[in-house]
Amino acid sequence: MMNYSNQRHQDFIECIVDLREYDVPFHVHFAIDNEKRTDLLQCAEVHVCAFDIETTKLPLKFPDAEIDSIMMISYMVDGQGYL
Repeated sequence: MMNYSNQRHQDFIECIVDLREYDVPFHVHFAIDNEKRTDLLQCAEVHVCAFDIETTKLPLKFPDAEIDSIMMISYMVDGQGYL
């Protein structure tokens, strides 16, 4: 019997053979893993969108839409920032 208490967490990662999502049917996983489609080999262009909303708030509280107001909204799309 193997003593697992002496092994590190990283050692168990090597024992994982496969991961599956339960909400994806088996035949879809099979198609994803085994069917090679040359028309889908082109990678999509990456776009980044990030935003930040600055509000007033009470100390040590989360903002409340009923009483707090928005001071500034900033966002960035593909490296270009806006206020």
